[in-house]
Amino acid sequence: ISTIEKAMQFHQNGEYDKAYNTCQKIVKSNPENIDALQLQGALCINLDKFNEAEHLLSKAILLLPNQAIFHTNLAIALDRQNKFKKAQKHFEISLNLDTDNYMTLFAYARSLELQNNLEHSKNLYLKVLKIVPTHEGAMLNLASIYISKDNIPDALVMLESILENNPENARALNNLGNVYRKTDLDKAVDYFYKATLIDATLAPALTNLLLCAANISDWNKADHARHHLKSHKTSIPPLLFINEDTNNLVSNIENAKQFIPHISSQHQFKHRRKNQLISIF
Repeated sequence: ISTIEKAMQFHQNGEYDKAYNTCQKIVKSNPENIDALQLQGALCINLDKFNEAEHLLSKAILLLPNQAIFHTNLAIALDRQNKFKKAQKHFEISLNLDTDNYMTLFAYARSLELQNNLEHSKNLYLKVLKIVPTHEGAMLNLASIYISKDNIPDALVMLESILENNPENARALNNLGNVYRKTDLDKAVDYFYKATLIDATLAPALTNLLLCAANISDWNKADHARHHLKSHKTSIPPLLFINEDTNNLVSNIENAKQFIPHISSQHQFKHRRKNQLISIF
């Protein structure tokens, strides 16, 4: 087995540090080894080494300019550094080389969504679904866009399609809660609560449950949300001012509200970005 094959095995097994170190040795001895350059670049994205990923993938593109996946991964590395115009350029190059690559379309759509370019993002998600009709990520993100535009019927179509195939998709249940929070708060709380029972680390669902359950005086569910937010590995310090006695939560809820949108958006931002890695392997 060759050294690059060992690196690929490490990568496939999720042993990213070992794969990175193996690629680094190859590149050190052979700076123009295209396989090692592009794999190390992709690994750097997974290891949050975005500047290094940009350097390695740019070099790989100089050596082999017509590989669509190289441009996609470089676009992701640039996007993670907020170099949006450069990222867009490489997403477009990648799609010119491989028009129907749903992974590139999805990554590009996510990038645009996080920049609040919702119309362009929506159109790209719809293209993903033409290629892969059951793509849960595209349906979830489309549902979020539809909810933000008060297009509830289309949001429900997306969410119900997801839950038909995967009834325990916590993010879809959380989004369903968001659909109903304006019209049926009890129903919204039920969906948020169910989402947190499936995934007790899903911060948007927990914060939604905390606020909505308190608003209808369902202190058991509010306390459930507060408990998991406090015990979460990335617990949110601003929430900790809430009194241990959840019955006093109502007097503090206005203070909590100012933190909730920030908490939810930051958690979602990190979660979405972390899942943008695309690899040729």
